[in-house]
Amino acid sequence: MRKLRKMAVLQAACLLMTGTAAALPVLTGTAMTASAAQYEEIHSGDFSARKYSDGIVITGYFGKETALEIPAELDGLPVRGIYSGYNDDSIFPANSDIASITLPDSLQAIGAGAFMNLRNMEEITIPDSVTFIGEKAFYDCGFLTKVKLPKKLDVIGASCFENCFYLKEITMPQELTEIQKNAFKKCVALKSVRIPQNTKLDKGAFEQCESMTEVTLGAGSVLNGEGIFMGCKKLETMHLPNSVTTIPNYTFEGCHALASVRIPRFCTMIDNSAFANCRSLKEVTLHENVKYVRKDAFLNCTQLEKITFFSSSCQIDDSAATICNEKKDGKYVFSGTVCGLSKSTANSYADNYKVKFEALGTETAALIGDGNCNGEVSVDDAQFTLKYYVKCSVAELVQDLTVVEKHNCDVNDDGKVDVIDAQCILVWYVNNKVAEKPLSWQDLLRKY
Repeated sequence: MRKLRKMAVLQAACLLMTGTAAALPVLTGTAMTASAAQYEEIHSGDFSARKYSDGIVITGYFGKETALEIPAELDGLPVRGIYSGYNDDSIFPANSDIASITLPDSLQAIGAGAFMNLRNMEEITIPDSVTFIGEKAFYDCGFLTKVKLPKKLDVIGASCFENCFYLKEITMPQELTEIQKNAFKKCVALKSVRIPQNTKLDKGAFEQCESMTEVTLGAGSVLNGEGIFMGCKKLETMHLPNSVTTIPNYTFEGCHALASVRIPRFCTMIDNSAFANCRSLKEVTLHENVKYVRKDAFLNCTQLEKITFFSSSCQIDDSAATICNEKKDGKYVFSGTVCGLSKSTANSYADNYKVKFEALGTETAALIGDGNCNGEVSVDDAQFTLKYYVKCSVAELVQDLTVVEKHNCDVNDDGKVDVIDAQCILVWYVNNKVAEKPLSWQDLLRKY
């Protein structure tokens, strides 16, 4: 049902973002569907609209109210949509003094640019009946301070809230699937955001949100474009879920306050300038699945003291600027420590650029779940992990693990070795080696 509803809403969204008569929507039941049906241009009170056989799409308002309530009906039919007709115009060309707007429960879609440039609007009530908000719908609504998005909204359009300089609070719906490019760009007052599970973030979604200190990404979320958090100068911590497999270009570039970041266990690439100019970042751990660290990935991370590689073959861009914390005599240098496996590419990189290298014990390979470091995952590893947990946490005895042993045992990457890790290792082993029902670590750990 959700897939069918989403398809219908996406059809409506496409229609509301175009200006051709043949492509305008017919409003039927609870979903907007495509049709070339005819409509009638009408005027009712202070509104202009398009009248279809079973609903109204408002296209203009010419009144002078500052606290505006959009009617639930016009000309005896329910109001289903608000559509400016042009991507760069609001339906309120004659009125920039509106401070608040209330929308009716009959409304299903807010079209592109519907409320853009209402620079005095401070609040708007969006009913849960709305399932689509188009691009630039609230663009440049500079004084908008608080928005609660409808429960069934699954897409936030491109640049939807861009330049909403006073927006401090946004409540994301649990059914959200995508935040499109620049959706919250330059929302400089926004301090925190909690993104629901399984949400795709596109290019620049939160770029230059300069007051943002905290972001929570739900399990299953992915980063789908460059510069998503670029220029979020006050962002302090970031926990990326295991669903994030790539950190795109410039994702955290210029996040000056970012002191710690959890790189997901299954991340395969740190792309160009992903963490450039993160001046508070002190330590980074890259797991064994990281295959590429691209150009300037950790450029000018002035407080970076240690970067750890668990991959033996990660391709690190051959430049001193890839990992550096200062510039001396016109040359980029890294005065910290590169930690890695002996005879690894990290070892070679450190040697090439005269960086201190620290070997991670005597092991030459890291493998998730292989607690005893014998090169394979078996029931012995689950027992090894559980014994360590019992000795240290239950019996309160002291037992040290090597760096690689701890890394391999801590399969859910929460910083501790416990009974959950032992259970996960056992589940993986039983599925893959006993029952012969392939289960990837990524699927097993998806909720973390």
